[in-house]
Amino acid sequence: MKFEDDVFPYLEGKKFSNGFSFPISAKTKNVDRLTYIENRCEGMKVIHMGFADHVPLIANKIKNNIWLHGRLVKKSKRCIGIDIDDEAFEFVKRNYEYKDIYLHNIIADAPLPAIINEEWDYFVMGEILEHVNDPIGFLKQLHTKYGNYVKHLMITVPNALDFMSIRMAKNHKEYINTDHRFWFTPFTLAKVGQLSGWKPKEFEFCQTYLPDKWIYKKILERYPAFRETLIMIFER
Repeated sequence: MKFEDDVFPYLEGKKFSNGFSFPISAKTKNVDRLTYIENRCEGMKVIHMGFADHVPLIANKIKNNIWLHGRLVKKSKRCIGIDIDDEAFEFVKRNYEYKDIYLHNIIADAPLPAIINEEWDYFVMGEILEHVNDPIGFLKQLHTKYGNYVKHLMITVPNALDFMSIRMAKNHKEYINTDHRFWFTPFTLAKVGQLSGWKPKEFEFCQTYLPDKWIYKKILERYPAFRETLIMIFER
C-alpha cells in the first residue's frame, strides 16, 4: 500500500484528528517476510543491519535457507552486513565464508567507510526498532549519519494488529516478546519515520511463515492487516 497525499499533513503534524481513518490493506495473496524483502532487494546494493541473528539460531537458519542475510547476499548486487553482537559476529566469521561483514555500532561509532564511500539502494533494518528505547532519536541519528548515502530505508516490525494478538486479547491476555518496547501500526511507524527525517513511501503486511491451515490462509488473504509483520519503505 502506498501512502496517499492526504495522510502526510497528519504525519507532519500540520493537521490533527482524534479519529483519523485511512486504508491500510486490500485483499491479497499471502507473502512471507523473507521473500518480500529479498524480492525488493534483488539486484540492489544493500546494507543489512543486525545481519547475524541470535547465535543458537544461525546454523539452523542457514541450513534451512531461512537466514535473511544469506538470502540477501544471493539476491542483491552487493550486500554488506553490520551488527553490534560480537559473539554472533564472530560465530559467522569463524564458521562461514561471508565477506563484507562488520562489527559496528551504527549510532555510537564513527561513520563506516564501507558505507559512506558508495551509494546504496536499501538500508534493511529487520525486527530491531521495537527493541530500541528511543526509536525517533535512533532513526534521526541514522538519517544524519547515513541519509546522504542510502536511497531507501526498509523497516520490519511486529504488527500490532496481528491475528495472534487479537486472539489472545479475546482470552484477556497479551502475547509478546518481553524485550519489546513498542507495538507499531502503519500510521505510528510512518509517524516515527517522518519525525526522524525519513519520508514513508509504502508498506506491506507479511507473515514470518505462510499459514498451513486453509482457514487461516483465507483469513489472512481477506484481512492482510491481521498478518504478523509490518514492512515499511521510507525514502531519504
